[in-house]
Amino acid sequence: MVPIVLVSVAAVAVTSIQFGTVGWLTNAFGSIAGGCAELRPIVIAADPSIAPALTTVAAQFDEADGNCTTTEIRSVVSADAAALFASGVAGDLDAWVPDSSAWLDRSVTMATSLGLAAPEFELGDYIASTPVVQAATASQVSDLTETPLSWMALLTRTASTLLPDPESSGASLAGLAQLKSVSSDTDPRQFAGAMIAMGKTIPQSAAAAFEIVTAAKVPTVVVTTEREVAAYNASSPASPMIALYPSDGTVKLTYPFVEVLGDAQESAAAASGSACRCGSLLCRRVSRRRFP
Repeated sequence: MVPIVLVSVAAVAVTSIQFGTVGWLTNAFGSIAGGCAELRPIVIAADPSIAPALTTVAAQFDEADGNCTTTEIRSVVSADAAALFASGVAGDLDAWVPDSSAWLDRSVTMATSLGLAAPEFELGDYIASTPVVQAATASQVSDLTETPLSWMALLTRTASTLLPDPESSGASLAGLAQLKSVSSDTDPRQFAGAMIAMGKTIPQSAAAAFEIVTAAKVPTVVVTTEREVAAYNASSPASPMIALYPSDGTVKLTYPFVEVLGDAQESAAAASGSACRCGSLLCRRVSRRRFP
């Protein structure tokens, strides 16, 4: 059953993403009786997979007595946001919610390769998560489950595998890390051979990979997330994908709340009454809850 997630004081159903419950802090900004003298702006970049839910949460936050804020959630693909931060052109962003903390490292690495100053972040708690899975068409599941499906099976090419472009997919980055973790310590050719095989076809997205798998003549799996499977099935009910969980365990994509630091952001925050800290209040004191 697809999880339903509760966020804050209202229920927000978001397919196959597990959210933390946001702890609201009243009187965070010294409210003025009868209303606010001014509204402090907060701008948060969020991965498209979570941006709609955060928009709802942000609206509730702004409406709460004493917050005196106006929060804008900008839907930005995590890989694109990482590139913007690396290039120093992220603009007025106070905070960032990517689908994985791996994008922070990617952003710093890109900045270094460009000869630019590394962006400064403060990594907070995660506010949501979705498991990394191996997905196949419903018609192929019986063939794939005759033997346990695992990361090792993908590594040894027991199952044909599609890995959406790791340059833009957090699930693929996590999947590669899992494959590396189970590969041979003494024979580097094992991991390299698997990468060569998977590199023959690199779909641009999970949705593109699902379309390829649907037409595949041999059983094939896609490294993706539970959320991506659910989203695809909602839009393509006639040819659903099934999320398969590796027998040797898996990892989750976690959505961290990241404060954007640096002189420009800090100066803007100070001028607007600590707007950046306001962003962190949105997702502070996370307690994880999941409702089946």
